[in-house]
Amino acid sequence: MTVAVKGDWPDNEFTAQMTGETRADNTTACWRGLLSEASATAPLLLILEDGQWLDSASWALARLVVREVDPVLLVLTARPFGESPPPDFAHLREKTGTLCLWLEMLPPDETQS
Repeated sequence: MTVAVKGDWPDNEFTAQMTGETRADNTTACWRGLLSEASATAPLLLILEDGQWLDSASWALARLVVREVDPVLLVLTARPFGESPPPDFAHLREKTGTLCLWLEMLPPDETQS
């Protein structure tokens, strides 16, 4: 099963009543349930691209997935964060079993076809 999620989902009668923390908690619970269910039938690969743009809720969800969904392989791509990466990235990077691959910039002659 492949699911690509992008953009915002419109509200319905039920979700329009949710605000703030309730909306965030319910969204997290929904994702936890969906991902746990998916990983129950086969190993799960979760790819998060452009990690440099993740907000705090997305980082929290990534940490929750790594902690509570099994089996899961989380692949996170991001541009360099500089000297102060987000605390949640640092936490994920230091977790046992994490493999970080740092790619150097390609020379211009190798980027042209």
